[in-house]
Amino acid sequence: MEAGDALDVRQALATLAAAGDGGEARSSLELLTSFLHTSSSRRGQFEELYYARFVEVLLGQLSADWLSALRFEQQRSLVDAALLSGPPDQALLALLAALAGLEASSRLDKCVSLLETFLRQGRLAELMFRSCVEQPGSLCESSVTQETLLGKMVALPDLAANKLKLSNREMFRPVRYFELLATETFAALERVCAALRDGRDCSVKFISAVLGKACTQGHAETVWGSLMPRLTPLVEMDFLWRRIGYRLLENVPDRWSESVMLGLVRLAPRHTVLSWLLGDLVLKNPKLRYLLTQKMLLLRYDKTHILRNILGYLADAASRRTLLIEALKTLLDTWSNASSVKHTSYEQHAYITQAILICLGLLNEQDKKKHKHTLLSLMMGGVKCHLESNIVSVRRLGMITAESITSVLEPAGHQLKFEYEEDEETVHLKSLLNPEPEQNEAQMHSHAAIVEKISQDQYGKDQHNPEMKGSKEDKSWTEKKPAVEDEDLDSDDDLVPYDMSDDDDDDMPKLKKPHYIRDCMEGLLASEKPDKLEAALMAAESLIRSDATSTKEVSVELVKILLHMEELGSIMNFQSLRQRAMVAATATDPARVASYLTAEFYGPNYNLRQRMDMLDTLALTAQELSQVTLAAVKAARPAHVSEIAEGGPTLPDPSLPTHWTEIVRRRIDSKTKRFASPRAPEPTAVPNNFAAVAGNFFFPLISNYDKLDTFDLLGEDHMVLARLLHTLGAIMHAASCAPLAPRMAKTLLDFLWALRYHSDPLVRRGLLFCLAMATAAAPSVCAEAELLGEATETRAWLEDMMESEPDRECQQLALQCLLIVDGALKKELAVKQ
Repeated sequence: MEAGDALDVRQALATLAAAGDGGEARSSLELLTSFLHTSSSRRGQFEELYYARFVEVLLGQLSADWLSALRFEQQRSLVDAALLSGPPDQALLALLAALAGLEASSRLDKCVSLLETFLRQGRLAELMFRSCVEQPGSLCESSVTQETLLGKMVALPDLAANKLKLSNREMFRPVRYFELLATETFAALERVCAALRDGRDCSVKFISAVLGKACTQGHAETVWGSLMPRLTPLVEMDFLWRRIGYRLLENVPDRWSESVMLGLVRLAPRHTVLSWLLGDLVLKNPKLRYLLTQKMLLLRYDKTHILRNILGYLADAASRRTLLIEALKTLLDTWSNASSVKHTSYEQHAYITQAILICLGLLNEQDKKKHKHTLLSLMMGGVKCHLESNIVSVRRLGMITAESITSVLEPAGHQLKFEYEEDEETVHLKSLLNPEPEQNEAQMHSHAAIVEKISQDQYGKDQHNPEMKGSKEDKSWTEKKPAVEDEDLDSDDDLVPYDMSDDDDDDMPKLKKPHYIRDCMEGLLASEKPDKLEAALMAAESLIRSDATSTKEVSVELVKILLHMEELGSIMNFQSLRQRAMVAATATDPARVASYLTAEFYGPNYNLRQRMDMLDTLALTAQELSQVTLAAVKAARPAHVSEIAEGGPTLPDPSLPTHWTEIVRRRIDSKTKRFASPRAPEPTAVPNNFAAVAGNFFFPLISNYDKLDTFDLLGEDHMVLARLLHTLGAIMHAASCAPLAPRMAKTLLDFLWALRYHSDPLVRRGLLFCLAMATAAAPSVCAEAELLGEATETRAWLEDMMESEPDRECQQLALQCLLIVDGALKKELAVKQ
């Protein structure tokens, strides 16, 4: 730029800033705009030295009278051209600076409209492309300015929302803007590809920074959801696009790589796309190796599709298979850790199990032979930890994994087999051993549909097990009959079938059922006669309930016989019949039988199954005794109240004689018109049959838990401890209205406080159940605890469980307990005030 041109530019800027005369201001604007359409050398000098000041002055004159007097076409040719023809980085920074400094006015509206036009005209793509080819005069050459520009680009929706508030434009909504940003990013990459084909040098570092910053701000799903359908067909067919994708991901700063990679592996339609984009980058970048082989496999739990992508990428090339083996060993080591099994949430543990099964399906024959012994040794320790767990689903994970490892590593040798319930999750886990099927040509090109499908929850729905196709047996052979070639052969087809229509099963001799309780006890002891024992067991419950007097004489002996009975496979519903008989006997004579069971629970010579039966019997009996029966309610109500509660007067039974007063009352009622519905009866007090014996059930059962020589209740027998807690909670709930309830609740809370940090999740569930029952049954105890300051520690414990508890069910129970405790405290303290 010559000296005269520089003088003209400075004078025009001064005139435009003063804006005294509209004609002079317009002439100055036309002069300054003309420098953006001159030769490249003059334009480059103007953009480098004066363009930033020119845009700043122009935006300051948006509300000037002379500018408003121009026609729409004139404003567009002058103002819009000045912003859309110059360096986009300087224009964007100037627009955002003006936006931040303006208040609600017409000038702000014009500035927002200019910013919308800037975005719609593809200036972001121009900005990113200029940073790639390092155009002279670009602010992206400066690292400080580059960071400022990068922050402004990603934070533009926030800046606009803070300024415009409720009048925000649709263009500046986060989802809409980041979709636009992804589209502009792809357009910039297309121009980079064209420049590379022309032999020009390009660098995509700035675009990598934009991608990383946007993903870290929480928009990875939006950005990759727009980029992936466009990139996938290109990297599949063009090696140059693979190099561009590789450089794009290689230049992402380490502090942003996790968000970028998580969005990539989540939205990539298949693992081959990762291979095309990443290549062997995982071998060069330690941060990426840590993310793909450890953090995303061990410290996260997400969809199965992510595991298939990551592990399929590691197995897709010989150079990366060593990382696949290392990842499998790390997964098995974590999976077999006893502490991990106990303190990891089930969702996280199931995610690790899925990763192991996918790895097994990707092993080749050489990997199996080389690492067979190491993998089997890791598996054996893990199976033991899983089978010792109290949670059925965790035990099933161990069984499925052990079966899968032995079937893969020793297909012709000895394989482990377990019995477990088959469900949808089991089928899904077994299907993971099969490699992901290749997609056909039509599916490979419908990338938008693929990404939309992947973004939805696929757990247990999109995994297909080809072995299920052949699960139905072909039964057609049973319908085929051998052809008879010689009709003279002997055949039974011509024989007339014997008529058995008159036969009846009732005519068959049956074993006589006992009619007395002592005969029933004798039959229960006849283990050498299964038919007699079965008849006695089936009649036991009805005999006990029908003859309470005789049962009370032999109640303890009867329960002792039932408790020591061994299961016979020939008797249907053996456990259910025995349990119902024990509950019936305990309910008939609760004080004596409960004392016997609570004493024998801590006694010697009992296995864990028998101790569990004792606890179940006590819990079920407490629930039965505490229930209000319909007969008791009717007995406590007058006749007319019962009729109102049950919907009106009952119809007379024609087989019974009716008193004349009843006939008169019904005739009067039938001819009487009532203009109001009868008043609802007040609740009638009904006695709780469990209240008198609640102490016999509760206190002996909770008194000797720490004075045991027969089994380790606080140690390895934690399954019994968990069942004991649930039984105590059930008894506490049944004794809600008993006079002993406050004392029972205080004793139970002291017992719970000593076990609140137990390592087993099943025990912690029992603790929370007992806490809820104690609070609901005796809120006064909690109110006293609040006055003493103990409830504060209980609430802190519950809040800590809600935040850091690995077991999800425990978290939900802790939340429910916290609500119950707070509700009980408010209600009880309000009553006392």
